Amino acid sequence: MLFSNEYLARLKDNPIEGCQQVCATTLGRLSTDTDHWTPADHRMLCEAFAIVSTLVESGLLPIQLPTPEVRGRTMDDCTALNHYLTQARRLSGELQTRQHLTDLKADMRAAMALRDGYRFNATELKRLRDLAFQLHSALSTPQATVEPLRRQLRDQLQALVASLRPVMPHLHIFWQLLGEARLLGTLKDEKAPQLLGWLGEMSDIVWHAQARMQGLPAVGHAPAMDFMQAPQPPAPSEPARRLA
Repeated sequence: MLFSNEYLARLKDNPIEGCQQVCATTLGRLSTDTDHWTPADHRMLCEAFAIVSTLVESGLLPIQLPTPEVRGRTMDDCTALNHYLTQARRLSGELQTRQHLTDLKADMRAAMALRDGYRFNATELKRLRDLAFQLHSALSTPQATVEPLRRQLRDQLQALVASLRPVMPHLHIFWQLLGEARLLGTLKDEKAPQLLGWLGEMSDIVWHAQARMQGLPAVGHAPAMDFMQAPQPPAPSEPARRLA
């Protein structure tokens, strides 16, 4: 194995850079003669493919790639997997470049004394990533909710993970996700309470960043976030009680 369990456990903290490292390390160790792939090449390519495809399928790495079919034939498998990793390296590199540009612009805004962004500390940032990962995984099962909403929320979670930074110029992506997620409370789904709990925790973290930005106390739960609880039926009116 090229990559230890300890290394894999850290990938979700920076999946884009992790993809770059996995692809670069693997592709750099392959045989130079691609017309004569070796069993060692096959093992390394399969390991790297398993890692990268897991990052993609879990929503941590927001890229789209067709999944190659591995059939156990060394030549065919290695050619397909080599192409997959090459494309994954290119696409994650493009994401990394866009991230770098965003960070540079944030630095320029700070240098020009423009309005500061919303800041998350390291603990909050890690928890937001973990919550997004848990939500995405839970929404990957058909029982989670109806398909259109499930797909929409998963796409929004992927976009959220890709945009997470210690300093963010706005929080639109969070509130869009949390607004759509209100619909989960109307569904008869056994996972809904857990999903709403995770979303409620996410809203608290985002609200704390907003409060700090405005110089307000950032403690406790976000106000007016009761929609993260499953809705209760309205109390019957007085005439209805008499009829009952």
